[in-house]
Amino acid sequence: MTSGHPANHTALTDVTRIGGGLFVVAGIAAMWLDTPAAFVILGCAYAGAALGRAVSSVIDGPPVRKVLMFGSVELALALWLILGNLPALLSPS
Repeated sequence: MTSGHPANHTALTDVTRIGGGLFVVAGIAAMWLDTPAAFVILGCAYAGAALGRAVSSVIDGPPVRKVLMFGSVELALALWLILGNLPALLSPS
């Protein structure tokens, strides 16, 4: 990486594939499994993405507006998925 930009097109493709594809497939899997645990795990993935974005903002210094926008969405989805499904997961069957 140079100046906060991927060094070549392959690096950019890898970032897009990992960042986008992971959440698309995880979301499809959670809907297919249709269990509270699946959605809590998806929420944990979003929480991890938000944490990674926060760490990156300190280390890499990306544009603040982008970090706040995407990080807020990831954090909101994480909280919604975890808090909305955790009670069902923890309740006795």
